[in-house]
Amino acid sequence: MRTIVPSLALLLAACAATDGTDTSDPAATRVWLQEFAAQYSYDTGYMEQLLDLSPAAYDTFAAAMGMSELRVHLPVDAHYVGCISALLADDCGACTQLNLRMAVEAGIDRALLRQVLEDPASLPPVLRAVHDYATAVVRGGNAEAGRVQQLRGQLGDEAFAELAVNVLGCRIYPGLRRAMGAEVSCPPPTLDF
Repeated sequence: MRTIVPSLALLLAACAATDGTDTSDPAATRVWLQEFAAQYSYDTGYMEQLLDLSPAAYDTFAAAMGMSELRVHLPVDAHYVGCISALLADDCGACTQLNLRMAVEAGIDRALLRQVLEDPASLPPVLRAVHDYATAVVRGGNAEAGRVQQLRGQLGDEAFAELAVNVLGCRIYPGLRRAMGAEVSCPPPTLDF
């Protein structure tokens, strides 16, 4: 059974096409994007621009959105530490801020999130391993065999596989922001919301 992070279900319900060709109602998709933007104080303008330029290209992008939300076996704290760490390493403050808001909404303690932002070395051991893994992968390194084995042992194979897909999947958002020319400046994330 596939579990979608509840805070993103709204966006996915509106945006994700099953076959990459669902361009039937761009206006409804725009409304959903704007509602998501308002709910999370997140600029979805780059996704709206993609929708305007090519609904088919948007549908292809939307079909990949589930990669960052899949969580069946991965604990919620490891999910958000992985995604936030990847986005920090990818230097995307806006997307990191969005994930911080969603993490708080999902019940992650702000003190833990502050550790991810300010002092990841002080994270509990398994979350430190998640952070280090996500950071290394995003920075272009291969996942170290020892770290992979450690995470597989601590999280289990299925949860590790979800983490790998989540780390890759959350990067499509800053990637598209940059590809669309929408990344003018990205303020650093904070927990002041």
